[in-house]
Amino acid sequence: MSEIYLQARVQLKYGKLGEFMKQMETIVPMLESKGWKLIGSWHTLVGNLAEVVDLWEVDDANHVAMEIIDQVNGVDKAFSEAYPALFDLIDVETLSLMRKTTFSP
Repeated sequence: MSEIYLQARVQLKYGKLGEFMKQMETIVPMLESKGWKLIGSWHTLVGNLAEVVDLWEVDDANHVAMEIIDQVNGVDKAFSEAYPALFDLIDVETLSLMRKTTFSP
């Protein structure tokens, strides 16, 4: 794997955290089968209670493009059902591509 990471900061609609986590349990293995690696996922305890931050390791920036979603979508029935359902749960999603700093372990 490269040292390129994708941070997804997701602000959910109020009361949708449980439903979001259930959908992601289906989606994560599908994305990992295409080369993404989930480093961790966190939800806030203090602050915006409807926020989740995911950190993914990706092979390169091209893995973030919608092509990978299109590649899986339609091929796997569970993914085809789970992915569009996220649109009803998410209010705002901010994606950032990152590289480790020189002092990072």
